[in-house]
Amino acid sequence: MIYSMIRSTAKIVAIALLSSTFYVVLFTTVHTDQSATAYAESSTSQSIIQVMLNESNITQDLKTSPLMIQGSVYLPLREISQKVGIHTYWNSSQHTITLTYPKYLTELNQKKGTVKINSKIKNLPQAIRTIKNTTYVPARMIAEASGQQVIWNSKKQVITFKSNTTYAKANSKTATVWFNNQNNELYFSSSSFAKPVLAGKLQAKLEHLVRLQVYDIGTSGHTVEWLDNFGEPMINYDFYTAFVKDDKIVRQAHADYWQRYDQNVIQYKDNAVLVNKDTLEFLDFSGKVTSRYNLATLTGIQTNYSVVGITDTYLIVRPNHTGLLTLIDLRDKSSVLLYKKLLNKEEQEYCELNDVPYHGDDLIFTGENTNGALTFENHGYSKSGVKKYVYVMKD
Repeated sequence: MIYSMIRSTAKIVAIALLSSTFYVVLFTTVHTDQSATAYAESSTSQSIIQVMLNESNITQDLKTSPLMIQGSVYLPLREISQKVGIHTYWNSSQHTITLTYPKYLTELNQKKGTVKINSKIKNLPQAIRTIKNTTYVPARMIAEASGQQVIWNSKKQVITFKSNTTYAKANSKTATVWFNNQNNELYFSSSSFAKPVLAGKLQAKLEHLVRLQVYDIGTSGHTVEWLDNFGEPMINYDFYTAFVKDDKIVRQAHADYWQRYDQNVIQYKDNAVLVNKDTLEFLDFSGKVTSRYNLATLTGIQTNYSVVGITDTYLIVRPNHTGLLTLIDLRDKSSVLLYKKLLNKEEQEYCELNDVPYHGDDLIFTGENTNGALTFENHGYSKSGVKKYVYVMKD
């Protein structure tokens, strides 16, 4: 998760932490009896089969090799799913596997030997194999579950999946999202058994998407996050968020950063947190804005902001223009430049004059200690390694 909720006495502190994840998943039906496995093994060709996803060769990404079984190409289900972008759910008690993909809902019933694609039921055309604890599915079944074209070149031993549309994919505990970087469409599914629906379009033009994530907010809300990193030498960052309620985007926000990017807090208590340039918004589970802060007004600096810490009484923010971590006291609307309170004279001078690799300090907000004091770490320009600091707010 991008944020952690740290409970200190009666307070809740939301801290933004760096994370990495995102992208794609799939699955199907299986023969698991020993005789079927032995027969499949004896009928299997071990020649190297290349797998292409549009123009990309993904063969080297597969730890388990594709197989030729009785004249049909079989692919390792778990691995190929991570490349194709189909979300899967196995129900062992019902002997079913549910596959979801934009515009497609597929259910494979192992017990009945049937497949249902968007409510249309038919018998499984080919058996699913389990060989040495790996489930293999015919390539055609993957194509049918995602609306892709599959092409087999027997001479070159190459299987190719072709599609005019590719999606980035992300999951939370309760939701799955797919994003089409070509037209900015976001598909959303709140259940492993629900056909993904079009939630709306992101109001942006992405150049190099590096992260897509989705977070559960409260009992029924979701925040989707995009990070775009571009330019030469990759020093521009665009951070987009969208709040999704009832399968629809109801609010969007955007902030852009130069040279440095600090992960923003996504959630505080049961509220979604959206950072829109110099404005911080809190949304309830319905998407209604419950409170709003103009950070430029509070700090006196007109720029985009990263918001890295939130409580009921203060905010920890970093103005992108200066790069100097700032404490905003919400009780009296005052602000404090933390480097002036925590660092020595030499370190302060470094923060004020240095611009490589970015302007500002390297202070990191880590939360509160048991006494309620704010804690920080300094990972930059220190010969003695990481330095730790404690800051006590005025009463």
